[in-house]
Amino acid sequence: MTLSIPCVLMRAGTSRGPFFLRDWLPEGDEARNQALIGAIGASDPLQLDGLGGGSTLNSKVAIVSKSSQPDCDLDYLFAQVGVGHQSVDTRPNCGNMLSTPAHASTSPSVPQAAKSLTRVMPASTVWRAPPPRCC
Repeated sequence: MTLSIPCVLMRAGTSRGPFFLRDWLPEGDEARNQALIGAIGASDPLQLDGLGGGSTLNSKVAIVSKSSQPDCDLDYLFAQVGVGHQSVDTRPNCGNMLSTPAHASTSPSVPQAAKSLTRVMPASTVWRAPPPRCC
């Protein structure tokens, strides 16, 4: 099956990858992961049939959506896609890729309502309040 999913391809420091709006991807983690594997071309070590570059630096994906957090505009999910094998890991994060979601949201392919987004919540990171100061 062939899927056509719009994305914004951006370089972020030493990393690069496609940025997808969550609403553009298939529902459910497994269907989403299969779409990401196909987009990157993860089955081939050289990733000739996808947007990947045969390296973990170029096999990264960002997924953005309207935030579920009241004090944020944008939720960001990082995905590291396998090189030469079909895998998607959303547990890590990538500071380089995190630097670009707000920029990706200004692309002409992103709906106008998303273009004023400035505050980003990384969905793969657990945020903890700092410990209280003493004295």
